[in-house]
Amino acid sequence: MAITSGRITVTSTPVQIIPEPTNIGGYTIIIQNLSNSKSVYLDGANVEPGTGFELKKGETTPAIPIAPDESLYGVTDPEESVEICYLITKR
Repeated sequence: MAITSGRITVTSTPVQIIPEPTNIGGYTIIIQNLSNSKSVYLDGANVEPGTGFELKKGETTPAIPIAPDESLYGVTDPEESVEICYLITKR
């Protein structure tokens, strides 16, 4: 089992949280919103602020299992950006 972590900036255009496959067997990810004032919204490639899972300022997700054929995306409200950090455990 390998553990990987990193940080990315999420903007008002959906961005793939993990830009490349990490393992054919999938992985589990935990995401923390590092903003002290803004939310990030999580879902598939078509995520929008009104429809995604809202990760409020400073919150951390529970462990999210991601299958090999799935991708997780994040987006913010228009004209905003938020830094998030992630921790991945390969399965």
